[in-house]
Amino acid sequence: MKRMIEIVMAVAIVSLSLALVNPVKAHVFLSEFWGEASTTTHWGFPLELKGEYTTHVLKLGVRGVELASATARGNMYAWGIATETGWVTGTLKWYMKGTLVAPFIGKLGVTCDAWITVKFQAYDDITGALVEKVVLHEHADPITGTQFDGEYSGTMNIPLYYLHLYKFTFDVEVHAEVAALIGGATADFGGVFWSDSRIEWRFMDIPNVRLPGGGGCPTLFVWNGMDYAEEAVLNIHAESDITVQHEIQNTLALDEGFYKLQLRELDNFTSHIDQVKLYAVNGEEEWHLCPLTHVYHSELGRVTWKLRLDDSKRVDLEPTEIIDLKFLPSIPYGEAAYFIFEINGYNMKVP
Repeated sequence: MKRMIEIVMAVAIVSLSLALVNPVKAHVFLSEFWGEASTTTHWGFPLELKGEYTTHVLKLGVRGVELASATARGNMYAWGIATETGWVTGTLKWYMKGTLVAPFIGKLGVTCDAWITVKFQAYDDITGALVEKVVLHEHADPITGTQFDGEYSGTMNIPLYYLHLYKFTFDVEVHAEVAALIGGATADFGGVFWSDSRIEWRFMDIPNVRLPGGGGCPTLFVWNGMDYAEEAVLNIHAESDITVQHEIQNTLALDEGFYKLQLRELDNFTSHIDQVKLYAVNGEEEWHLCPLTHVYHSELGRVTWKLRLDDSKRVDLEPTEIIDLKFLPSIPYGEAAYFIFEINGYNMKVP
């Protein structure tokens, strides 16, 4: 029997400039008493490439007046998959321009302070483990203020585990504070602020990490008896449902009587999945359909009924989400020469 199979090979990349594909987010916090506090934040997606550098712009502005404080916090992050297990040293470079000002102005009894903190973080999405390091923390000089205008860098040791998904984050917080030291004392004017602020994430390098997705999505993982092994990227690029069949290359082991597989969305696009199947093929090339018994979506919960039939009921798999699948054997394990995974659905990403 001729096999209708599409095999997708993922290319391993051992070093990665993570800043090529990643969003920027910002959050604002205000704490007011009877003074004035204000913040400004702007964030967006990268607009241009400069050699090895990619520009992500994050603007943070804060100002506090008369017993008030304000904090602006923003982060830029990227996803990556470890290609090896072990400790690596990640490098972060960024450009920063701005001024920290915290003058002592007005009546005695009011102190002003302003500071900036930059953290480098690595979050293991599989285990929930987080490592982080403060790579810059500086307060304003009370007399002259503190100026920033140049490129900065920091490093952090990161424990990687093979095929684990990681979120690497460049986190920036700017804080301005005006606090009374003597009860009831106020200032005619007391202000602190971070002005002319512009921060660009220029470059992030994490050895032994590659970009997720590999050019298509979703990504299939199979249980090999010890862990989920990355199997292949399933190319379902289309504007409506298509069917793709993939011959499983890794060992697919039974676990408590089930074949276990996962679909993970490691790209930045959403897959719309209508149906999944698993076939056990014997030595005579006869395909035997394995019953689908369990589908669990990391955000939606149980959705087994939606993926059993080729119909209009679909399950959306968005970036970083996971679908767990369980199938019962259709023939004795020893009679299976190989397995075919079939998926019906579509992903609008342009290949």
